[in-house]
Amino acid sequence: MPIFKKTLIVLSFIFLISILIYLNMYLFGTST
Repeated sequence: MPIFKKTLIVLSFIFLISILIYLNMYLFGTST
């Protein structure tokens, strides 16, 4: 099922990006 695999990769990619953005906001928020 290539469609399911593709969707899973996209979801995990978005999940990682959202975590990075959250960490950046947290670090910048505490540094100021």
